[in-house]
Amino acid sequence: MRKPVKEIENVLQNHGYSINNIICEVMKTFKLKTLCWQISFQKQAGYSTSETLRLMLMLPLMLLKSVHALYKSDFQKVTTMKKDSIYRLKNNEKMPWRALLLVMAKQFQRLVNPTNEVDNKSAFILDDTTHSKTGRRIEQVSMVFDHVAGRKGIKLGFKNLTLGLFDGKIFKPLDFTLQAEKALTKARHRKEQYKK
Repeated sequence: MRKPVKEIENVLQNHGYSINNIICEVMKTFKLKTLCWQISFQKQAGYSTSETLRLMLMLPLMLLKSVHALYKSDFQKVTTMKKDSIYRLKNNEKMPWRALLLVMAKQFQRLVNPTNEVDNKSAFILDDTTHSKTGRRIEQVSMVFDHVAGRKGIKLGFKNLTLGLFDGKIFKPLDFTLQAEKALTKARHRKEQYKK
């Protein structure tokens, strides 16, 4: 379970803001609605994508792990939106999620470093985090090797391959992809095992 972040607690105590107000102020500086429009990240009806994304971005700050946890907690009073609206947006494969991440990273870079100064410690980093899953009927799920866990690191799940820019202080994700590894069939494995 995640531990509460001290910086967030300090901001809440010092300024007396609610999390909702803080997120709304940040979204105004990020111009999330403009970014969504810029990459055609739109829905046909119902709540706008920027409203739904704003709520999804609030979850980690409320120390909630899922949409289900939001609607079981007291934070459900933050919105009148039903959970189906969020799930439909999350599960819509036609939404340009990778493009959204890139434009948000660019906007963050403009806000944090408007002069575009490049630090000597800057580097691109590729991170392959393993996400374990329990259901075998999940689309594209496979046995993946987690190099961090070592010999016992073969798990059912996905690899989240993320490209990010580290500027010496902050890691900014630029692009991502979910990867599945090819499973060796028994015949192929046996053939490779007894090769001369």
